[in-house]
Amino acid sequence: MAIETETKLKISKKEFNCLKKILGKPKFFLQKNVIYRFKEGMFRIREENGKRIVTYKGKRKKSKFKSRKEIEFETDSNTNTLKSFLESFVFSKPFVYSKKRANFKHGECTVSLDILNIRDYFIEVEGREKDIERCLKELGLEKKKIEKRAYQDILHNINS
Repeated sequence: MAIETETKLKISKKEFNCLKKILGKPKFFLQKNVIYRFKEGMFRIREENGKRIVTYKGKRKKSKFKSRKEIEFETDSNTNTLKSFLESFVFSKPFVYSKKRANFKHGECTVSLDILNIRDYFIEVEGREKDIERCLKELGLEKKKIEKRAYQDILHNINS
């Protein structure tokens, strides 16, 4: 078990292209996410690069950035088996979405460049709060508005 601390920012295509020059040539891969929400948090089944990763994320703690308990493990079970397993607990109907992602190491942080719906660009920075703040400053993003919504909420609003 760990505490995950991260932030997400919506950025323009111009900012996205500038960050690619700063961080290095991205190697994008497709992530498919199946999200089950419940009162105490959420479960996610993620498929990427031939792997299936199951993640539990607890309720968000109040802080400047998103911070919450996270338990994650890789599994050989297929996605349909995992979905059936989670649905047997009467969780919500899953929300399914995909995004293109490229990961980078920048200082002490993991930086992810994400593309949703071909036209929506985001950056996620994960690390300790002070490292996230330093990273955002180094990337010239410290004054940008932090996106508090999860991708499924963003996409739900776009698709509504």
